[in-house]
Amino acid sequence: MRRDEVRRFAPILIVALVVLLSGLGAGAAFIVVRHFQQDAKSISVLFSGVFAGLNDPRPGAEAGALLRLGEHVKSQGVPLVVTDRTGQVTAAANLPFDAALDDPRVRVYADMLDLENPPIVDSVVGTVHYGPVPAKRQLAALAVLEGLTLLGIAGVAYLAYRNAMVAQRDRLWVAMAREAAHQMGTPLTSLQGWIEQLPATPIRSSSGSTPNRTGRSCWGTGFYSSGPWSR
Repeated sequence: MRRDEVRRFAPILIVALVVLLSGLGAGAAFIVVRHFQQDAKSISVLFSGVFAGLNDPRPGAEAGALLRLGEHVKSQGVPLVVTDRTGQVTAAANLPFDAALDDPRVRVYADMLDLENPPIVDSVVGTVHYGPVPAKRQLAALAVLEGLTLLGIAGVAYLAYRNAMVAQRDRLWVAMAREAAHQMGTPLTSLQGWIEQLPATPIRSSSGSTPNRTGRSCWGTGFYSSGPWSR
């Protein structure tokens, strides 16, 4: 890209990247707000489901409430793996692959979940291994995009600054060359004028004679070398 094109499009690119960065920031704020709203809604549903099952006098209402709560938890998209005291998998939800509970991949996936979040240990249920919520992945993607946008802004600003410095240096060199030509032109013009005046101006030697154009005195010419004026 030529310097003129960079100088022309740099402000537009910077403004566009700033607008993009502002949009990414607004998107991140929207995701956070929506996550908090969904979290509050989920807690409300879980709370109401627990008390609905406890207050229902029908036989088996507690089991039905627990099943509904389990389905609600699955709908949140959070990967879950539950293991007992011996490390055997007893329950799983929202796995990224289809597998039975006794599949070794499920146990390996539980260890991977522990790298993201510390497991929850319960004396009755066992150990709950859980992963990130979907909002975390979305926020991580937006953070990466914001970082790339900042790098783009820094790159465009660097190119614009570099081209401005190069243009300023070129202008300085042009000004120096113009000034040097002016300073050299003034004495050269005077010298040229003196050189043009030399052939038209007679020059007398120290002996009083006027030399001819060959530089010799007129006494040495043929006119003065013969006759009564000859030496």
